[in-house]
Amino acid sequence: MVKKEKGKNMLNIGKELAKISKSLDQDHVDKVRQDQLKQNNLPCWIYFADKDKKEKKVNVSLLGEQILNDYTFLLSENDDKEAFYEYQPKTGIYIEHPKSYIKTVVHKYLVKYWLWKQSTELQTYQYILGGLKRCLFKNTFGKNPKMIFNFKNGVFDWQTMKLRNHSPNDYLTTVTTYNLNTTTPSKAPETNKYFDLVFGENAKTMKEFVGYCFYPSYEPIQCIFILKGDGGDGKSTFSNFLGKLLGKDNVSHIGLKDLASNKENNFKLIGLQRKSLNISAELKDTPDNLNTAILKQLSGNDSNNSSVKGKKDLDFPNYAKLLIHTNELVTFRDTSRGWRRRIFVIDFHSIPDFENTINWQKTKEEYGAFAYECIKLANEAIKRKDLTTTDSILNNRNEWIHSNDPLQSFIDECCYEGVNETVNKKDLVNAYRNWCYENGYKPYSVQRLKTELEKKKIYEKDNNIKVMGTTKREHIYYFEGISLNNNANAESIYNPVVKHIRQTGKP
Repeated sequence: MVKKEKGKNMLNIGKELAKISKSLDQDHVDKVRQDQLKQNNLPCWIYFADKDKKEKKVNVSLLGEQILNDYTFLLSENDDKEAFYEYQPKTGIYIEHPKSYIKTVVHKYLVKYWLWKQSTELQTYQYILGGLKRCLFKNTFGKNPKMIFNFKNGVFDWQTMKLRNHSPNDYLTTVTTYNLNTTTPSKAPETNKYFDLVFGENAKTMKEFVGYCFYPSYEPIQCIFILKGDGGDGKSTFSNFLGKLLGKDNVSHIGLKDLASNKENNFKLIGLQRKSLNISAELKDTPDNLNTAILKQLSGNDSNNSSVKGKKDLDFPNYAKLLIHTNELVTFRDTSRGWRRRIFVIDFHSIPDFENTINWQKTKEEYGAFAYECIKLANEAIKRKDLTTTDSILNNRNEWIHSNDPLQSFIDECCYEGVNETVNKKDLVNAYRNWCYENGYKPYSVQRLKTELEKKKIYEKDNNIKVMGTTKREHIYYFEGISLNNNANAESIYNPVVKHIRQTGKP
């Protein structure tokens, strides 16, 4: 009698499951699942087709719903392309998979209960594929980032300066391997010792920069950092340190030559998308004159256009901070204030007997505390809209700018400067051109020369004088604030008569 009642109950459960497969009433699903777990220790998507409970069957729709409940899947649509993602709640990131990954998951569920059939696997796969959450790439992974950074133990929010729980609505794809330490009052003594030794008085500035790398924007500070030092001084070790601190998937390594390329189709720039830092090593292979326009755009919080192989060009906001390692500085032809204020040239010092001086294992243990220290320093810099600028940074910046300003070199070598100095325009232009040709520089056009001289407070003037013996008047053009010295050569086929004898007042 008891056996008959039990068989009758199981038959009723099977009928209930059949109804659920059509209606997918979630309340019924939960109730039947609980009943079956109690009586048979089986999931709700398995039912018995016979009274003797020998033939187990799979309800495909219930299995599909079970998997959709157990996993967070997402299908991102970008024009005619689709990308399939799985959300990892423990780390807060989405991992991209091929769609066939769904079959792997289904296979695991079926094999566990010895119920695998190719037809069942395929039907469940198709069911799940039809029930996937779909969204547009531009509204998820392609939209402007939130002011957050993902750590192993939570998401750091720059607006609140606090950690919060991971969320699938953040659409993050990277995470650190360590926890951010926001509670322990102790600092990171070994890492700070390392920074003090390699950066000296610029250690605080470098920590501000490191903290700024966790900040997904170039607003309000536009900066480009250049670490200058001899070869074999440990810059590669420092690069590896930053890769571990920020997370290797947050760091790119696009060379400066490729970053500054003005090719119409630059496929390299897409490598910066959703990165926190780009490290370019060595400048020796960079073109003679560095193209600064693209570097200013990349560090200017602007939208950047990149070619993508096989797809339409992509516009994306770059927030990857630019760090350049070099032994020698390159030349450029940009005297703008926008370029000058971005440049932070910092000397990188080697540490003698490194292994016995720095306990590298301790620095790894201090990642969480050191990252938080850098973030707090960066937040202070963001509030004042500037990074700490030491005397050595100013000196290095001015020295590099000056060495990359051929016009200033010409003035230093061939001219006098002063409020009372004047020079004939033709003489100055020809002397400048001759100097450029002799020293391997391409001279500015006359109009560009005038513009650059105005930046140095040297202005073109016009003296209207009467031509002796006539009623005509002649315009004499000259520059005020400068004159030529004996090192200047103003002779040319168009200017055979040199008039550059030093004088004061109007010519």
